[in-house]
Amino acid sequence: MSGIDIFNVINIRRAELSDFDFFYKIKSEYSNVYWTGHSKFPKYDELRKWYEYTLFSNPAREILIIQYNNENVGYIYLDKIKKDTLEIAMAICEKYQSKGVGAIALKKLLKYIFQRFNNSSIEAWIFESNIESIRLFSKNGFIAANETRIVDFPLKNSKEKQIKFIFAGDSNG
Repeated sequence: MSGIDIFNVINIRRAELSDFDFFYKIKSEYSNVYWTGHSKFPKYDELRKWYEYTLFSNPAREILIIQYNNENVGYIYLDKIKKDTLEIAMAICEKYQSKGVGAIALKKLLKYIFQRFNNSSIEAWIFESNIESIRLFSKNGFIAANETRIVDFPLKNSKEKQIKFIFAGDSNG
C-alpha cells in the first residue's frame, strides 16, 4: 500500500446482514480475540444470533464496516452509552494492521460522528498494553482521561488496566 494515496480508497459504511461471514472471520482472528478480552474463539451460530440482534434490535449500537478498495478489512462499534456520549471500538484484519488503514478509518469515523451526532463526546477504552492503539488514538485528537478500569484478560489469565481516552481536538483530517 505504500506509495499510493489510500485515503480515498478507505471507506466506512453501516454493516449489513450480508457482511456476517466477514465479521465472523475477523472476530475469529487471534488478535481480535486477544484484544477484545474474550477467552475463546467465537461460535458461528452464537455470533450470528448476536450480530442479527445488534443490527436489527439494538438501537444503542451501530456496527460499521471498514473497506479498503471495496474489500472488507475491519469493523467499528459505535455505542450510544449516554444521551450525549458515544463510545467507539475498532478492529482491523491482521493482514491490514500497521498500514495506515486504522488511522484513516478513525478520521473518517470522526467525520461521520460529527455529521450525525451534534455535540456528542467521544470516548474509547484501550488496554494499557495496547501501545499501537494508544498511539493511533493519541495521534488523532484523543487524550487519556483520568479514568481507568481493571478488566479480565482471559488469554493472559490475568486482569489488565484499560485507560479511557476522550476526543479532545482536531483529527487533522
